[in-house]
Order: sequence, then structure tokens, then C-alpha cells
Amino acid sequence: MPMRSTNPADFQHVPHAVAVMARRYPSMSRTGQHSHVRAQLLFAISGLMIARTSRGTWVIPPGHALMIAGGVTHDIAMHGDVEMRTAYLVPDDSVRTVAEQCRVILVSPLLDAALQALADEPVLYDPAGRGPHLAALIMSEIARAPATPFALPLPDDVRLRKLCEALVNDPAIDFDIDTW
Repeated sequence: MPMRSTNPADFQHVPHAVAVMARRYPSMSRTGQHSHVRAQLLFAISGLMIARTSRGTWVIPPGHALMIAGGVTHDIAMHGDVEMRTAYLVPDDSVRTVAEQCRVILVSPLLDAALQALADEPVLYDPAGRGPHLAALIMSEIARAPATPFALPLPDDVRLRKLCEALVNDPAIDFDIDTW
């Protein structure tokens, strides 16, 4: 079986609503600031990911996924060896609201299985085969997935944002309120 690409660019312009990529990252690695044309469902199978955008920070533990809207610049930090699947989506009406903002969702066993099954299909899967059925199932499961409280939104005020980012970067800072 030929090796599937692990380059996100190869999944952005496929003629399907859902394209799934599997990837591994070593502990303490980062993706660096980047964005994608499509919305992204970033699913943690193992390890812990922390995603940052200009609007907040999200923790993605195993069994959960982060929805990231298309065009949103983000950076992902890996804590522990990370195995992940990412689905690049052209949102339909059922997931448009979920895909327009960043949020962590609980991944059902059915969504997990459908992501794995579509990751095993060719990137350019047969439109008359099982690929479109798996894609529809993935979209349906995303639309019904419950959101989880793994987010730390950041304020718009520049001064307050600077303070919040300092605390996120080093929660053990030994400053009292007067020092801040």
C-alpha cells in the first residue's frame, strides 16, 4: 500500500467535503503558526495538544478534538508523543456553526472509527465507494458532538491580553495583584 501524505497542503483542494490525514509528532514539538483553507477537526488519539490562536488557547486531550475555522492562524504544541488525525472539512449547514469558531468537542467512538476508516481510504477516494458515506457520517457526528470546557479565551484589551498571556506561559509566576 502506498504511503499517504502527511502534508496538510495535499488535503486542502481535494474534490471531497472531508479529507482525513493521520500524523504523529514527538513530544515537545510544535507546528508553528499556520492556517488552512478548509476548516479543521484536530483529533488527539494519544498525547496532549495545546492550540493557540489570537483569540485563545485550547487544550486537546486524548478522545477530544478541536474545531478550527478555515483561515484561522494557529500553533499546536505537543506534550507527550502525539498521535492525531485531522479532518479537513468544507463545512455543510449541519456543521457550519461548529466550524466557524474554535471549540473542543468530545469524539464519540463512532466518529473515531469513521475518521480512522476514511484515513485508510485513498485521499482521492472513489465518489461511488464508501468514502462519501464515511464523510457524511463524520459531518453528522461533528454536528452532534458536545462541546467541552477546555478553552481559555483571551480578552480584546491589549494590556489585559498581555497579562493573560504571561500567566498562560508561566502559571507559577509569583506576582501579587499589585505587582501586575
